[in-house]
Amino acid sequence: MNSALLHPPAIARLDQYDHSVTLNFLTFIPYFDRMQATITAKGQITIPLKIRQKFHLNPGDRIEFDENAPTLTARRVVDRGQWKGAIAKWRKAADKSLKNHPWEKKTSKEIIDELRDGASSGRSRSRK
Repeated sequence: MNSALLHPPAIARLDQYDHSVTLNFLTFIPYFDRMQATITAKGQITIPLKIRQKFHLNPGDRIEFDENAPTLTARRVVDRGQWKGAIAKWRKAADKSLKNHPWEKKTSKEIIDELRDGASSGRSRSRK
């Protein structure tokens, strides 16, 4: 590997008023696993397989682009129906696991308060 990549060059600048020296590093961020895609005449691109696998992108998935971002940014569009289904499934599993538990009928605020009181009511941890 090129040692210039590991130790970026610096430019020393002498301040004319207080004669202090400032080092400005010329940073270079190497992209060793750079992947490219070509835009077709229709404006289409093929997302490289490695990226699709990493982010679990499948045929039919939708992505959105943020035109206000300082760099090209794309995010998966989350289907609200799937999201609501996942939350309902989680709630059902949580309700089942809390069945006959002392916290079953408590709000999350009450549980947190109980946990905080339990930690401060004489059960302090000794520090070593």
